[in-house]
Amino acid sequence: MYRADGWEGELVETDEAKPFWMGTDQIPYERMWADDAYWMPKLLAGEKFRGWFEFDGERMEWSKMEKA
Repeated sequence: MYRADGWEGELVETDEAKPFWMGTDQIPYERMWADDAYWMPKLLAGEKFRGWFEFDGERMEWSKMEKA
């Protein structure tokens, strides 16, 4: 995950991704890994943090977050 405050150019589809823009209020957390809902809002808000997440398959078993 990368965060940028500015960008120039065109989005380009690859074998791994079909990039597109969306509003931060439209992020489909329910379709993403469970940990994304914990750390992504902090990243988008510009907060500095550390996070640890442990999964058993697709189920998040353990998590810890702290300010950096």
